[in-house]
Amino acid sequence: MNCAALRCAVLFAHGENFTAGLDMMDLAPRLASGQFGYPEGGIDPFSVSGARRRKPLIVAVRGTCWTAGIELALAADIAIAASDTQFAQLEVLRGIPPSGGATVRFPLVAGWSDAMRYMLTGDAFGAEEAL
Repeated sequence: MNCAALRCAVLFAHGENFTAGLDMMDLAPRLASGQFGYPEGGIDPFSVSGARRRKPLIVAVRGTCWTAGIELALAADIAIAASDTQFAQLEVLRGIPPSGGATVRFPLVAGWSDAMRYMLTGDAFGAEEAL
């Protein structure tokens, strides 16, 4: 997907959950073999490709925002959440060490103590607290 004419990107979910939707059974072997990458000219919200994102990214969240969805929201230029949205960093509850952008961005935004609390307990927090 070439995004040269794109003015901004808006990410949202139609359902009750907002997450990156990564399938770890599919993704882990591709990451290990070095096959994971973003297409040339595509949108790389996390700057994984090393290319700097040049267009604004807007994330709209409703329902429950989980794990990599929080990373997307933290990586966005503008994040909007419905007042009843719940956020939860669920990796630890699934036996997965916290990783990715949330371990870098979350402490910078929330402070180390709050970030560690949410990343290491899986506790949920509301939109007001996220703000």
